[in-house]
Amino acid sequence: MSEPCGLRIAAIHNATTGARGAADEWLVIHNEGAQRWPLHEWELVASTDPEPTVFPFPIRLANGAVWSFEPGESIYLFTGHGRDCFTIPTGQRR
Repeated sequence: MSEPCGLRIAAIHNATTGARGAADEWLVIHNEGAQRWPLHEWELVASTDPEPTVFPFPIRLANGAVWSFEPGESIYLFTGHGRDCFTIPTGQRR
């Protein structure tokens, strides 16, 4: 049996009437473990009909730093209408 990785989807907000803006649908992933996770080649896959929607994680942040998921950090993924994006909440490092 494998050990838990410490990553958890902490919240999901789904627009029941259809997203009109990027912030209308989102989810939060929280690293509750002690491990640092490099996000190179990670992707989140939403099972949708007829084809799954794939959200690839960027390799680098806007400031050029290689992105890793540190213990205690959260990642917000906005998936509503518009351009998909990842953000790090204000107050977290980087």
